[in-house]
Amino acid sequence: MADDEMRTLMREKHVKFFARTLASIPQDHEKLDTTRVTLAFFALSGLDLLDSLHKAYRNDVERQQLIDWIYSYQILPDREEPSSNMQQCGFRGSSANGEAFNPSMPDNATAAPHDWSHIAATYSSLAMLLILGDDLSRVNRASVLAGLAAQQRADGSFSAHMVPSESDMRFAYCACAVCYILDDWSTINKDTLIQYILKSRSYEGAFGQGPGLECHGGSTFCAVASLYLLGALAPSPRPPSAAIAQCTSSSDSSLDRVSPCSSSSSECPTASLPVSDVLSDKQIKQLQRWCLRRQQVGYNGRPNKDVDTCYSFWLGASLKLLDSLELVDQQCVRSYVLSCQCKFVGGLGKWPSHHPDPLHSYLGLAGLSLMDEPGLQPLDAALNVSQRSYAHLLRVQATWRA
Repeated sequence: MADDEMRTLMREKHVKFFARTLASIPQDHEKLDTTRVTLAFFALSGLDLLDSLHKAYRNDVERQQLIDWIYSYQILPDREEPSSNMQQCGFRGSSANGEAFNPSMPDNATAAPHDWSHIAATYSSLAMLLILGDDLSRVNRASVLAGLAAQQRADGSFSAHMVPSESDMRFAYCACAVCYILDDWSTINKDTLIQYILKSRSYEGAFGQGPGLECHGGSTFCAVASLYLLGALAPSPRPPSAAIAQCTSSSDSSLDRVSPCSSSSSECPTASLPVSDVLSDKQIKQLQRWCLRRQQVGYNGRPNKDVDTCYSFWLGASLKLLDSLELVDQQCVRSYVLSCQCKFVGGLGKWPSHHPDPLHSYLGLAGLSLMDEPGLQPLDAALNVSQRSYAHLLRVQATWRA
């Protein structure tokens, strides 16, 4: 690739790459069909960051069809015996189980014995609905939260499904994001969740997928963002979304980023919120140092590993939440990410000249967005959606409390 191409974001080619991904799954990704919703999230959020959502649909009718498609993956309480499958509720990852198309119409809801939600699909689906500007009115919040509670384990971690399966930091993050979006933490045990996260901190100062495991860039983001959403992370704890929204005008459509209000304690609903900084200043500095040391040119995920495009988000977002991203050589990170672009079909690979895929394409752009790349919409690091979608979430939550 020529030097001038390596220094330029191939915006239009990336738009076409994500539009193709949203329309169909490439043959070499067929094995990922059961996670179709997550692949769609990468494509849709990528188009959002590129300010090209109009490429996902041509008119309001097609936009509504896309919203209905997402809702068709929601598992609703059985219309005759709602309590029979509440623990299965949430969003499934695809239509692979053969369920009939139903865009979340309660009168058509019928429980199936092995139709379980997947916690990552639930997060991805809710995020996509926000990106599309949906009001979440068809989300059965009570049943989604009931399904989430069934996925929490005794040690505070979360499994992918309600049945015994792998449980690690990825799903802890998904649980926190879902609770934050739905503005309700009442069905999960936050104390044991926080303890699980803290027990997963290694001697190096960062976080592994679980207690006793090697720390890793991806699991460190999941831990840091979870604590941030829980309001349990110094130096910049994020108040619960309900409190933030009460401090902002729900009619302000120009919101890019919402900050806690600065009014007096008698006026500000965040003032009385108990926020526990569960990491000491020394632990925060050790965590920042570990993340910063992951930069070679781009970032690697662990010591002595190759750099990889996706860590421009996993490490970049962690440092953003830790108020340390300005300490990175951002020009070097940008140069590496852009060198991984595919000049033929768009998208980004994990390494230069490597075949592009939806995950690395999206996370590469997300990492660039965190560094204020021209031509990209700003990203909310904690929820991994555009700040425009985050502002929309606050307005939706305001209507729930009206």
